[in-house]
Order: sequence, then C-alpha cells, then structure tokens
Amino acid sequence: MPDIFLWGSGKEGFAAPLDPDALGSSHEFWGKEIASFGPWVRTVEEFIFQDERNVFWRRAPQKTTEKIMICGKCASSMDVAWEMIDQNFFRDWDSVIAVEQMAGRGQHRREWVSPPGNIYASWAWPGLSEKIGEDSPWRSLLSLVTGYIVARALEEFGLFVKLKWPNDLILKDRKIGGILIEERRGKIVLGIGLNTVSAPPDGEFENDYSVPATSFDREGIHLTPLSVWIKLVKSAQNSFEKIINNLNPGDFIELITGRLAWLGRQVLVKRNGSDVYKARIAGLAPDGGLLLNRNGTDEVLYSGRMLPV
Repeated sequence: MPDIFLWGSGKEGFAAPLDPDALGSSHEFWGKEIASFGPWVRTVEEFIFQDERNVFWRRAPQKTTEKIMICGKCASSMDVAWEMIDQNFFRDWDSVIAVEQMAGRGQHRREWVSPPGNIYASWAWPGLSEKIGEDSPWRSLLSLVTGYIVARALEEFGLFVKLKWPNDLILKDRKIGGILIEERRGKIVLGIGLNTVSAPPDGEFENDYSVPATSFDREGIHLTPLSVWIKLVKSAQNSFEKIINNLNPGDFIELITGRLAWLGRQVLVKRNGSDVYKARIAGLAPDGGLLLNRNGTDEVLYSGRMLPV
C-alpha cells in the first residue's frame, strides 16, 4: 500500500489547503474514501519548501517509498506534480490526485473545469534517457505504452477499454478518460483524467471532432477515485517493466494494435489546418503513428482528430 496523505497546508498558487472533512464533503465518493482509509493523523513536517512548515494528514504509516498525495483545488494536478519534483519530494512512481481542477490540460491545448468526484492525477514516471536511452525507439511510443497500461489495469474492474489514438480511453465508443505526457529536463509527468462520476454533456465538443464522453457511474460501474488509483499505481510499474524489458517495439506495436478503437472502420479525419476526409484505420506504423488507408493509399497520421463514421 502506498503512503497516502492529504496536503493540509497546500501552497498559494499551486493548491488550496485540504483536510479530511473538506475532502469528505467535496463528493460522496470521496466521503467513502475518507472513512475507508482513515483514521487520518495531522502532522507538521519541513521536508519540502524549506522556508515553510507543511501540514499533512496521513493515514497509518506504510513501509513503502511510493507516495500518493491528495491536494485541494488547483489549476492542474500536473503543475503540482512538477513542483513536487522540483522540490525533490517526488520520485519515480509518486503521484498526486487533485480533488478539483480549474484549468486542467488536455489534448489540443484544451482547458476545462474539472468538478470533484473524477480522477485528475499526475504521475512521475522514469526519465526515458535513464531507463531506455536517449535515442530509443520507445520514446515515440510512450503515449501508447501508457494508454495500454491504463487500459489493461482497468480490466480489473470489468472494463474493456480501447485506445483512441493517440491518448484517449474509449468505452463503448465514448471517451472515458485521457492521457497527457509532459517531459522537462529529462523527467516525465503523466497526466491522467478518468470520468468516474461525471462527464461533459453530449454536444459540448461536437464542432471539435471529439467523441462524446461517458463516465463509469453512467455505465452502472460505481468506483471511488482513490481505490481505483491505488490499483492503477500498483499494476502500472510492473506492466511498464515487463513491456520495456521483455518486448521490442515491434512486438509492442503488434500487441497494442488490437486495442485500437475503430480498427478496420472508416473515420472522419481532420489534420491540423486541413479539410476533413474519410479514411479507414489500418493499424499502427512502427514509430507509433496511426496507419490510415485513404482511397486505397496508405498514409501515416501523426497529428489530428477523428470521429467514427
């Protein structure tokens, strides 16, 4: 079990203060988590932000080095994760869950308000230059690797999730979540959003060539955010090591192709700055690009949007 704690004091400009009562009242699912994982003990520590005293609410101490920090309302959990890395507080596989976001980051530089109840997490992953080498072909496949790992982990909850290239998670032809990767100074932060209890209404992004969304709750699957995240954290590291150590990139491409949403079907494609056209999804290129068949000719998509026909 990871070391789970609430950032009680927060930090101006990054995250609002958070205590067990505030978290429990933010949403009924968080209320269940607070009761399930308690009791929570208030501590004052000085091991980050050296000029400040930090208040935390911790559950019973665990003999583990992996941390899961829950923070109050923030702009984005990715901002908080980067600050924890810069302060040398987060190591590989540590993560933060934001109760609520005001400017969550997503594909195509979208921003949106993220209400309590869903999972808005950011995760420190191993730097690829250290793990697999600066010029490794795995670098261009990282988004697909992370999507595959998350999709496989969700099978534990009876969900068969497919991947809308390159980084959306699809359940029954609707978006259930998404993944965003940022790399700075050799470090990697993975942002993951999962719609556990709510999703944008149909039609909100209809002019943006985005598929409609759904949530676990809407599909009759009632999952609480922290419990889901703990299982994802537990399974992801093992899956990552197995993929990187036991497969070559070509093997992985073959493995993940069956997970592609709308494989073999026609989709509407909009490249950045181009007209919309129809094409059939044929698979993946060796470097992770999406292989399309357009009017009998194969081409590779590296950036763009799509909808099933």
